[in-house]
Parts: sequence; structure tokens; C-alpha cells
Amino acid sequence: MLAFGSKLREGPGTVFKIMATLAAGEVVMILGRNESGSWLFVRIPDGREGWIAYRQFQQTFDLGQIPKAD
Repeated sequence: MLAFGSKLREGPGTVFKIMATLAAGEVVMILGRNESGSWLFVRIPDGREGWIAYRQFQQTFDLGQIPKAD
């Protein structure tokens, strides 16, 4: 669940294009992470996939259990 309003981006960083803006409390499916674990690759409810910064999430995750995304 997102702790803050968040931007879904085309890649793992703020230089990438914004694909959607999500509200705090929205639930997304985590599919993967970048090498450092600072960005998570997710699927949002409408089916689009993209990247959201890890710090935007309400809960913490064991990043070792999340596979690296390409």
C-alpha cells in the first residue's frame, strides 16, 4: 500500500517519464526491484506496469525476497 501520493514512472528514477499519479492508500502489486532496491517495479490496478520509489510505500519489505527486474 502506498503511504504517499506517488508517480508511476517508465524507469527506476525521477528522470523517467511519469505514466500515472497514484493516491496515498492505493494498493499495487510488486513485481520486482532495481539493483539497489530503491525503486520497485509494480502493476497498478488498471494493469499498467512501471516503477515507484521504495520510500513511497507504507510497509517495509525484505528486498532479498523481491526479484530483480530487468
